[in-house]
Amino acid sequence: MDIYILENSSFNIEKEQLNIYYKIEDKINKDKCVKIEQDLKDFIPYEYLNPIQTIFFKYYEQGNCIVSTPTSSGKTGIIYITFYKNYQKNKDFKFIYTAPTKALIEEKFNEFSRYFNNIFKDNKKRVDIKTGDYFTKKVDKDCILITTTFDSLAIALRNNLDWIDNRNLIIIDEVHSFINNMGKFIPEILAISLEKNIPLILLSATLPIVNDLKDYIKSTLNIISNFRPVKLNKYYIHLTMDNIERNFLNKMKELKITKAKDMYILYVLKEAYNRAILGEKVIIFTWSKKLGWQFLQKSILFNLKIFNKTINFELENNSKNSNVNENKNIWIAFHNADIPYDERKEIEEAFRDEQSDLKILISTQTLALGVNLPADTAFINIKAYYDDQFNVSLLPSNLDIIQEEGRVGRFGLKEEGFSFRTTWSIPYNIRKNIDYYIDNFDSKLFIKKYLDNSSIYNNIFLLILSSFKIFKDERLIYKSIFYRYLKNSLKEIE
Repeated sequence: MDIYILENSSFNIEKEQLNIYYKIEDKINKDKCVKIEQDLKDFIPYEYLNPIQTIFFKYYEQGNCIVSTPTSSGKTGIIYITFYKNYQKNKDFKFIYTAPTKALIEEKFNEFSRYFNNIFKDNKKRVDIKTGDYFTKKVDKDCILITTTFDSLAIALRNNLDWIDNRNLIIIDEVHSFINNMGKFIPEILAISLEKNIPLILLSATLPIVNDLKDYIKSTLNIISNFRPVKLNKYYIHLTMDNIERNFLNKMKELKITKAKDMYILYVLKEAYNRAILGEKVIIFTWSKKLGWQFLQKSILFNLKIFNKTINFELENNSKNSNVNENKNIWIAFHNADIPYDERKEIEEAFRDEQSDLKILISTQTLALGVNLPADTAFINIKAYYDDQFNVSLLPSNLDIIQEEGRVGRFGLKEEGFSFRTTWSIPYNIRKNIDYYIDNFDSKLFIKKYLDNSSIYNNIFLLILSSFKIFKDERLIYKSIFYRYLKNSLKEIE
């Protein structure tokens, strides 16, 4: 069954706007968001389910399922509902949660540990973790939930490890990462899980490849939606020397800043600062750590206070530049993997705190994938260019941009969020069609790039593609090939 949740659905508890409009086949239905009764609140810790969660609550029973919705649309609630429904039927229910990054798995491990402690009111261990950092650690196969990265799960499935044996379900989060390097283990996870008859729930952003995935796993329920609990407004800033305001250019001239890159950094910082002084939480996404450090260093010119204790440059006396703007006691931080763990956690807590003066956060893609830090506004810095085959390439990728926009929107605090897609000196022919290159997904172009760059996984990937509609005339890969490949070629991964 395919259920499409329509964008005119609403979820505003204060205003009692809790209507769901959804389509099954050609019929449009209207419903109300489910209110969680007191006896269910340990299992589902919300006052109301949002439209996506409500539809899942009403229609999910068992079997394979895909939930394809925008990032930050409440997919964690899907996991709570999944456990509740299965636990009512089977008190020995055990499942696996898997996602692409160690950071996300660490966060979910801590979140689900608190969740199960709250349900069972004791301190027994009910959640375990398996990532590359815990390679030699023995997994407690009696735990209700095992949280693990894609690579660790693929190895466990491939080698029939004992902690897989008694699992009743696998939830694959961020399954849209299938289309980039982080999801290279997903085809293997899908194929072996299906062979073992382990039910699957796939949580994905809205991408066209979902239509092929639902055919491949033969899902009995597919919930597809563009609804977001917080409205997202998208805008473009096209940075070229011709587009920057003359007053800003004059200020740069006074400061003897002549390089276009430095001007672009300062322009984005200026825009971020202007929103921060209005009380917004702002994230500046960069395509590299190097660029992130440059943003942090240039922030001194705006009298922004640097929250980081660990930095890779020397702080200078910036009093001579104090005329750039008045000091509004705005702090800025750079969140990245190079700084100590405790410092990262301190930055995250300060940015979450509504009363904190840490208003601007610089980050790479890692934060968008692995840390739940919502913001009111994001500035997403984008480069676009033609590759050697004259295909358009984006840095970050269009999937990364979708992930980064998923961090926009603070539900319960603001009714809308803002994404500024900020392009850096991109060719005019790309710029005029930039919406297409970011928001559309060319499956065949992706597959070509994937096969060119990931030879280790080609046979597994082609096995999956053999069932995809876009390859309906190329069914040359069979299970026997897949098993030979598992036995021989995949040894190099271990």
